[in-house]
Amino acid sequence: MHVPIYIYTGKTALRTTGRGGGANVTPKAQHICKDGNYVNAGILARINPNQLKVLAEWMNEYGLADDLLDEK
Repeated sequence: MHVPIYIYTGKTALRTTGRGGGANVTPKAQHICKDGNYVNAGILARINPNQLKVLAEWMNEYGLADDLLDEK
């Protein structure tokens, strides 16, 4: 996409790890975990509260939800 972006907009595409390149900055997609590794979770910027609850309940089945199910 870098060449078409430059040809059509005259802008240089930015490197956005885990999100695809583009001329505009997008929300951060990679988040550091407790163990020091990263998770590519760009979807969290577009997830609604009901979907987040389903995700947290699934994570809880594996002991990974921590405080995600806490109402605060």
